[in-house]
Amino acid sequence: NTHERLLLFAQLLEALLYLNNHSIVHRDLKGDNLLICNETGELVLADFGCALYHPPDLKVSYQTDEICKGGNLALMAPEV
Repeated sequence: NTHERLLLFAQLLEALLYLNNHSIVHRDLKGDNLLICNETGELVLADFGCALYHPPDLKVSYQTDEICKGGNLALMAPEV
C-alpha cells in the first residue's frame, strides 16, 4: 500500500544520506539493488561493487575512472 511504499522510500533516503555523509557514491542505484528483508521488512541497499569513496575535494568522473564505469547504460542520465 501507499504507506508501506513511503516507509521504504524514507529508508532509501536515509541510506543515501548515510552514504553521502560518509563520502560514498553507490554508482549503481537501481531496483535490482534494493532488497527487502523478509524478517524485518526493512529496505537494504545492496551491490557496492561500483561504489566509490569520493571526498568532497576530489574530482572524479565516469569517463576517467577505470575501476568501474559505474551504472547501467539503460538507466544512466543522457549526459553521462
